[in-house]
Amino acid sequence: MSSTIDRNAKFLRQMDFADPSKFKHAVTILGVGAVGSSVALALGKMGQSKLNLVDYDSFEEHNVANQLCFEKKHLGRYKVLGVKELVIDSSPEGIVVDAY
Repeated sequence: MSSTIDRNAKFLRQMDFADPSKFKHAVTILGVGAVGSSVALALGKMGQSKLNLVDYDSFEEHNVANQLCFEKKHLGRYKVLGVKELVIDSSPEGIVVDAY
């Protein structure tokens, strides 16, 4: 049994559900807090090929309870950089994520 996982095969059900040709345009998400980060992750897993993430805020301890997608290692970092990392790690190969 191979220990490597075909990352694209993991998302075949989502790709069958949503026509990948509809995901060829970039989607811009303004604000990647509790809602925006969840939207970014969902779009990435569905096969969206290009995301633009915009948020000036950083992930701080006082908003840990609101941020379901973030981990302790993201404390003090800009939210867009943390979300970019999470989206790329959990999405099919070839996704492009720009963070502003």
